[in-house]
Order: sequence, then C-alpha cells, then structure tokens
Amino acid sequence: MANKRARPTPPRHYVAPMKPTSRSGHLAGSAGACLLLFPTIARPATLDAAEASWLGGLVHPFAEMPHLGALLVLGIAAALLGGRSAWGLPLMFVGLTTCGLVFGREGAVAPMSDVILTTVLCFALLLLGKVHLVLATVASLLGGFALFHGLSDGYLITRTYADVPYVAGFLGGSLVVMAAGYGLADWIRRFRFWHEHHRPAWIDRMHGWHLGA
Repeated sequence: MANKRARPTPPRHYVAPMKPTSRSGHLAGSAGACLLLFPTIARPATLDAAEASWLGGLVHPFAEMPHLGALLVLGIAAALLGGRSAWGLPLMFVGLTTCGLVFGREGAVAPMSDVILTTVLCFALLLLGKVHLVLATVASLLGGFALFHGLSDGYLITRTYADVPYVAGFLGGSLVVMAAGYGLADWIRRFRFWHEHHRPAWIDRMHGWHLGA
C-alpha cells in the first residue's frame, strides 16, 4: 500500500475552515443574543441603592454603542478563534477590566478610550476578513482595551452606590454581551460554510464579471 502524503502542520495562528456548530450550540448562542433585550425592560428606579448600583453596572455596557459594539466584536473574535482563546480571552478581559475599574476608582483617567475601541473594531474587521493574526497580537489588543475600558469607566463608581455590586453588575453585563457575540459568531460560521460549499453559481459569475470589468 502506497504511503499517503503527510499533510503539513499549520502554524499556531492558523484559523481552520469553519463548519456550522451543533443545534444545541446554535440555540445557546441565540439565547445569549436574546439577553441583549434585558436592559430594555429593567427599571432601576424601583430598587434600593445597592440593587440600583448592581443593575446600573449591569446595564452600563448596553448604554453606549461604542462599548456595546466593541464587546460584541470581542465575543465574536473569541468564538471564531476557538480553542483556549474561546474562554481565555473573556477571562483576561474580566481580570484587566477589574484592575482598570479599581485604578479608575482611585482617580486614574484614561482619555484614550475611543482610540482603544477603534483599534478593537479595526482588529475585528481584519479577523472577519480572514486575515490570520497571531494570538499574542489579539491578546495585546484585548488587554489594552480591557484596561483602558476599566479606567475610563472607573469614575462612575461613586460613594453614593456600593462599589462591589456595581463592579459585579458591570462585569456580568460585559459577559452577557460577549455571550451574545458567541451567538453572532455561530451565524457567521454558518454563512461562511454556506458561502464556501453551497453558494449559487450566479454569485461566482457575478464575481467574474466584476473582475473582468
């Protein structure tokens, strides 16, 4: 029997062709995306100070579109990278954001939050465009965003509300948004799989006409 030709080992930063996830994973991701509706029905005014602080922190990641978009992108990126990155990157984000919140509470200011958000969004566009990035680069961008994100929002923790409930709600809300990003990543996988294996022939013809024009 002839020896089969050995396949070359892909580099560590290689992103394998994506296949659709299982039905249970699809349902779990869709449920995480539905949790984005929670802040729209919350009523912090009916709660006491501690509960309002917790709910205020929980709703905060949903309140500003740059933060919401960046957290969704981070969830999508972690899910698409897969492996240890799927849980390691969110955990690193939570840890560094907590450090940033503590330093921000003590008076540190980070005026470059918008720059960090823009960097993360640009990185996500590169990732979704199938540009293979080294994991260290991804972790560096994520770590910088998490730290500056915490610093820029640390001033919101005042003596009026309990610090611990606010931080717990803030981190919990961030994880909810990233979980919704996992759900969106499942739809992206399905679209890529369909586009690579089941797309109609007229799409290829239109692409050829565009290149020939």
